[in-house]
Amino acid sequence: MNNNFLHKPKRIVNFVEQSAFFMKDSTREFYDEIRRDFERLSNEKEFGVYKYTKEWALAKTAQRHRRSPKTVENVVFNRV
Repeated sequence: MNNNFLHKPKRIVNFVEQSAFFMKDSTREFYDEIRRDFERLSNEKEFGVYKYTKEWALAKTAQRHRRSPKTVENVVFNRV
């Protein structure tokens, strides 16, 4: 008799949990630094108006960290 139906199903882990679980601490810290840098630039205001566009903040963050803007975009929006 086959009792496969008695076994609990494996837990399904989404991509973000899985990538964070297998990510090195140094990589996680680097990504956190990129996110902080982007947030600082994109939330900067002068005279009550945002000073920089999101695209400019992505490009500037990419330049500072020597990565492509697409890579920084993926990091900032948790696609990595």
